[in-house]
Amino acid sequence: MKKLLLYGLILVGLGVVGSLKPMILGQAGYYSARAVDEQEIERVIERAVGSLEYTRARDRDELERLLGEIYTAPALEMVAEAVWSQWRTDNVNPASIVRWTDFQIDRDRARVRADLYFRDWADNAELYGEGRWELAKTGFGWRITDFAYDWGFSSAPD
Repeated sequence: MKKLLLYGLILVGLGVVGSLKPMILGQAGYYSARAVDEQEIERVIERAVGSLEYTRARDRDELERLLGEIYTAPALEMVAEAVWSQWRTDNVNPASIVRWTDFQIDRDRARVRADLYFRDWADNAELYGEGRWELAKTGFGWRITDFAYDWGFSSAPD
């Protein structure tokens, strides 16, 4: 009888812990697909903002292949054309994410906003701004489909 009571208490305890798991680990839970998606999206955006990988490209095809790990249509064509046309005069200082300000994921689409920091290589000026990205989940992972940057803040946003 005592064993049955003990087993019953253990099962009830496990049930209570299981029902509290979303509250303990966050609404979606630590191991949720959303958390994994957020991490991958952050890595993709950080590469778009701060990576200098594209400077290794020897030709336009290699440039598009490198950028294709970050962007997909229609953004890929736009970025590849802009980078290729400014190849020799491109400002190669990377920007960085100061803070993520908005993160929305709806199945295979995402919208993200972040505050940014950039030091201009020409005059050493410090610029702050905001980045906005739209992403799609492709067969190769999350890729940026559209983006916008607003620069010109003289100090970090609050």
